[in-house]
Amino acid sequence: MDPKEEEILRNFVRKRVLLGTFFMDVGFSYHDFSGIVDAIFVEALEPEVEPRILPSKWWRILLDEIKTKQRKITPIEVKKELNYEAIGQAIVYRHLFPKVWNLPIASPAIVCKEAKRALKQVCQENGILVFEA
Repeated sequence: MDPKEEEILRNFVRKRVLLGTFFMDVGFSYHDFSGIVDAIFVEALEPEVEPRILPSKWWRILLDEIKTKQRKITPIEVKKELNYEAIGQAIVYRHLFPKVWNLPIASPAIVCKEAKRALKQVCQENGILVFEA
Protein backbone atom coordinates (compact mmCIF):
# COMPACT_ATOMS: atom_id res chain seq x y z
CA MET A 1 0.00 0.00 0.00
CA ASP A 2 1.41 3.38 -0.87
CA PRO A 3 1.96 5.96 1.91
CA LYS A 4 -1.06 8.09 0.91
CA GLU A 5 -3.36 5.06 1.07
CA GLU A 6 -1.84 4.03 4.39
CA GLU A 7 -2.63 7.48 5.76
CA ILE A 8 -6.25 7.15 4.56
CA LEU A 9 -6.50 3.79 6.35
CA ARG A 10 -4.94 5.13 9.56
CA ASN A 11 -7.34 8.11 9.58
CA PHE A 12 -10.26 5.73 9.07
CA VAL A 13 -9.15 3.48 11.93
CA ARG A 14 -8.76 6.50 14.23
CA LYS A 15 -12.40 7.43 13.58
CA ARG A 16 -13.41 4.11 15.18
CA VAL A 17 -16.05 3.34 12.56
CA LEU A 18 -15.05 -0.33 12.75
CA LEU A 19 -13.68 -1.72 15.98
CA GLY A 20 -11.33 -4.61 15.47
CA THR A 21 -7.93 -5.55 14.16
CA PHE A 22 -6.68 -4.43 10.76
CA PHE A 23 -3.86 -6.35 9.06
CA MET A 24 -2.06 -4.39 6.32
CA ASP A 25 -0.86 -5.74 2.97
CA VAL A 26 -1.97 -9.38 3.20
CA GLY A 27 -0.90 -11.37 0.16
CA PHE A 28 -2.61 -14.33 -1.46
CA SER A 29 -2.16 -16.59 -4.48
CA TYR A 30 -4.72 -18.75 -6.21
CA HIS A 31 -3.69 -20.86 -9.20
CA ASP A 32 -2.14 -18.36 -11.64
CA PHE A 33 -3.20 -15.20 -9.76
CA SER A 34 -1.39 -13.35 -6.97
CA GLY A 35 -2.54 -10.25 -5.17
CA ILE A 36 -2.17 -8.14 -2.06
CA VAL A 37 -5.15 -6.91 -0.09
CA ASP A 38 -4.53 -3.44 1.36
CA ALA A 39 -6.09 -4.44 4.68
CA ILE A 40 -8.01 -7.27 6.29
CA PHE A 41 -10.42 -6.34 9.07
CA VAL A 42 -11.29 -8.83 11.82
CA GLU A 43 -13.95 -7.79 14.31
CA ALA A 44 -13.56 -8.50 18.03
CA LEU A 45 -10.37 -10.50 17.75
CA GLU A 46 -8.82 -8.91 20.86
CA PRO A 47 -11.29 -6.20 22.00
CA GLU A 48 -9.08 -4.90 24.81
CA VAL A 49 -6.54 -3.50 22.31
CA GLU A 50 -8.81 -2.52 19.39
CA PRO A 51 -8.94 -0.76 17.05
CA ARG A 52 -5.42 -1.37 15.91
CA ILE A 53 -3.38 -1.89 12.75
CA LEU A 54 -0.85 -4.71 12.49
CA PRO A 55 1.64 -5.57 9.73
CA SER A 56 0.91 -8.60 7.55
CA LYS A 57 3.25 -10.94 9.45
CA TRP A 58 0.73 -10.92 12.32
CA TRP A 59 -1.96 -12.21 9.95
CA ARG A 60 -0.20 -15.57 9.75
CA ILE A 61 0.65 -15.56 13.46
CA LEU A 62 -2.99 -14.95 14.50
CA LEU A 63 -4.66 -16.96 11.71
CA ASP A 64 -5.37 -20.00 13.88
CA GLU A 65 -6.96 -17.78 16.53
CA ILE A 66 -9.11 -16.09 13.87
CA LYS A 67 -10.27 -19.49 12.63
CA THR A 68 -10.83 -20.85 16.15
CA LYS A 69 -12.97 -17.84 17.09
CA GLN A 70 -14.84 -18.27 13.78
CA ARG A 71 -14.41 -14.64 12.83
CA LYS A 72 -15.59 -13.40 9.49
CA ILE A 73 -13.14 -11.16 7.73
CA THR A 74 -13.54 -8.06 5.64
CA PRO A 75 -10.98 -7.52 2.88
CA ILE A 76 -10.49 -3.77 2.36
CA GLU A 77 -9.22 -1.91 -0.66
CA VAL A 78 -7.98 1.62 0.09
CA LYS A 79 -8.08 4.37 -2.55
CA LYS A 80 -8.12 8.15 -2.63
CA GLU A 81 -11.22 8.00 -4.82
CA LEU A 82 -13.71 5.19 -5.37
CA ASN A 83 -13.09 3.87 -8.88
CA TYR A 84 -13.52 0.88 -11.21
CA GLU A 85 -10.21 -0.62 -10.13
CA ALA A 86 -11.20 -0.67 -6.45
CA ILE A 87 -14.58 -2.22 -7.26
CA GLY A 88 -12.94 -4.92 -9.35
CA GLN A 89 -10.41 -5.66 -6.64
CA ALA A 90 -13.19 -5.98 -4.04
CA ILE A 91 -15.01 -8.49 -6.27
CA VAL A 92 -11.83 -10.55 -6.72
CA TYR A 93 -11.22 -10.52 -2.95
CA ARG A 94 -14.76 -11.74 -2.28
CA HIS A 95 -14.30 -14.76 -4.54
CA LEU A 96 -10.64 -15.74 -4.14
CA PHE A 97 -9.63 -14.79 -0.61
CA PRO A 98 -11.86 -17.38 1.12
CA LYS A 99 -10.51 -20.11 -1.16
CA VAL A 100 -6.93 -19.29 -0.23
CA TRP A 101 -7.36 -18.76 3.52
CA ASN A 102 -10.42 -20.95 4.19
CA LEU A 103 -12.23 -18.15 6.02
CA PRO A 104 -15.71 -16.71 5.50
CA ILE A 105 -15.95 -13.12 4.28
CA ALA A 106 -18.53 -10.75 5.76
CA SER A 107 -18.37 -8.35 2.81
CA PRO A 108 -15.54 -6.76 0.88
CA ALA A 109 -15.10 -3.05 1.58
CA ILE A 110 -13.51 0.03 0.07
CA VAL A 111 -12.19 2.87 2.20
CA CYS A 112 -11.74 6.09 0.26
CA LYS A 113 -11.62 9.83 0.71
CA GLU A 114 -14.11 10.56 -2.08
CA ALA A 115 -16.88 8.56 -3.72
CA LYS A 116 -19.19 9.44 -6.58
CA ARG A 117 -22.81 8.57 -5.94
CA ALA A 118 -23.15 6.38 -9.07
CA LEU A 119 -20.19 4.18 -8.09
CA LYS A 120 -21.41 3.96 -4.49
CA GLN A 121 -24.70 2.66 -5.86
CA VAL A 122 -22.87 0.03 -7.94
CA CYS A 123 -21.07 -1.08 -4.78
CA GLN A 124 -24.27 -1.23 -2.76
CA GLU A 125 -25.98 -3.33 -5.44
CA ASN A 126 -23.00 -5.73 -5.44
CA GLY A 127 -22.61 -6.13 -1.69
CA ILE A 128 -19.46 -4.02 -1.38
CA LEU A 129 -19.28 -1.69 1.63
CA VAL A 130 -17.98 1.83 1.01
CA PHE A 131 -16.55 4.00 3.79
CA GLU A 132 -15.55 7.58 3.10
CA ALA A 133 -12.69 8.46 5.42
